[in-house]
Amino acid sequence: MPDDLWRWSACNLAKAVRGKTVSSREVVEAHLDRIATVNSAVNAITVVFADEALAAADAANYRDAIAERHRIASAWNDLMTRYPLILAPVSSMEAFQVGYDAGGVEPMRRLIRSMRMTELCNLLGLPSIALSTTIENGAPHGVQIIARRFDEDRCFAAAETIEDRCRLPTPIDPTKLTCW
Repeated sequence: MPDDLWRWSACNLAKAVRGKTVSSREVVEAHLDRIATVNSAVNAITVVFADEALAAADAANYRDAIAERHRIASAWNDLMTRYPLILAPVSSMEAFQVGYDAGGVEPMRRLIRSMRMTELCNLLGLPSIALSTTIENGAPHGVQIIARRFDEDRCFAAAETIEDRCRLPTPIDPTKLTCW
């Protein structure tokens, strides 16, 4: 975040917030910090409504997030009108070693980024099923079946068809996996 946001014009601040260069909260915090720094010398502001200003900034950010979610949901609805089922990876990473996710911030970020399709399903309320389809190098690999909202039956039917064709032992016994 730029440290001189309090110097920016209202037009430039609005453009930066719309462009997601800065958040509404960052703008308000910058101005509150400036007030705290100089107001005792100039005594220009007699009452600071910091909590109210921060709450309003957070509400603006929340509205923007809801609008973005609606835009994404609308695009996915259009796509799923043409393709009522989508076959996607559960993760874009290969199976990871036990403890990988506890290896610090960067491994955790990579893991979370690798599960974007799963995150999307949760964000949009789309039914999905993740299932193993093969075992490679001793580790299970799978797919995710995504259906339109409220179309769980189609999701289950597709998963059953895939499981019937893959014929993997279920459940997979983790003590027999060779990758760990």
